[in-house]
Amino acid sequence: MPANSFSNGGYEKVSLLDEFDENENCFNNTSVTETKTNGNHTYNFEFSQPADFGVTKNGHIPDTKVEMYPEKFFEDDPKFPKEKRKLLFAFLAMVGGFIINDVSIVLTHQKVPDKQLHPPLPDIMLDNVTKVRWLNDVADILVILSILLSVSIVALHRHRWILCRRVFLLLAMLYSFRSVTMYVTVLPLANDHVYCSPKMSESLSIGQKILTIAEEVLKLLQSGGLPITGKKTMCGDYIYSGHTIILMMANLLVSEYIPKRYNLLHWMSWITAWIGMICLLVSHGHYTIDVIVGYYTTTRLFWIYHTFSNHTDLKIRSSANSLSNIWWFRAFQYFEVNVSGKLPKEYSISRLRRRIQTFSSR
Repeated sequence: MPANSFSNGGYEKVSLLDEFDENENCFNNTSVTETKTNGNHTYNFEFSQPADFGVTKNGHIPDTKVEMYPEKFFEDDPKFPKEKRKLLFAFLAMVGGFIINDVSIVLTHQKVPDKQLHPPLPDIMLDNVTKVRWLNDVADILVILSILLSVSIVALHRHRWILCRRVFLLLAMLYSFRSVTMYVTVLPLANDHVYCSPKMSESLSIGQKILTIAEEVLKLLQSGGLPITGKKTMCGDYIYSGHTIILMMANLLVSEYIPKRYNLLHWMSWITAWIGMICLLVSHGHYTIDVIVGYYTTTRLFWIYHTFSNHTDLKIRSSANSLSNIWWFRAFQYFEVNVSGKLPKEYSISRLRRRIQTFSSR
């Protein structure tokens, strides 16, 4: 089949033994992607050079292949349906988790022991490492960078709808867990350099207390829980670390969804996560146990969820699947029942590509 012809099929490989034009195409030890339009179909060509690139036959490159498939191939895959309504439910769950977490912070703040009467608890990092206050700001900046990285991965992934709702659901559970652990065990302040707002007066009526809590929750939502914004003045949110959740989530997303050949990105995300956690401890922004529990909870929840989602047999509740007794398994089944297997590590910006093509054709 000639290389410059089209097929109405979804996927086809053709040879370029006779149609390769050396004056128009050049392969420099990489694969080249081009997009062409035939009627109402848009096709993506992926040219890959042969291993014996330096050898030519009658002026042509031997065994050069081109993979050709319509643009629609990238968008609609029955194995991985978008299910946008589920994304909405996952988003609402995440927002609910954030609100519950912030309400818990406000209530925990009211129970924080007086720092003049209760010094920090014995801690291996607080007791042996000199405090460097400005590293707390570094940790906040690394959290912001981790959020941007996570958003980029989700937005550019081919199956972004599925990946996005997974992130929302995991964050909903992690911050809901955190709202419980920080409230049931309130620790003394780990440092003396942070400003803590005055506690609510006991003389306030129930209505006034609810209004005050709502105002403080709104401030926390606006600040994203980051002290660097200057709007977070609630204290005592220790077990477990919210910074660690975000830092590790970004690293886990890179590990799970970015191809291994991008080694630099994998190493950078791993280093960023660990530097951020170390900065939290050296700045005395958290007890060591906060970071350890945050790391353990985030990684185990992420790995268990993705083990479930990557294996169809584990999506069924049975006596042989002891992990199906976990309390959020029903929610997992609802969100993942139609996802068939592990998400491929594929990325596309099809809408942007079409807009560029439309603009170029004018």
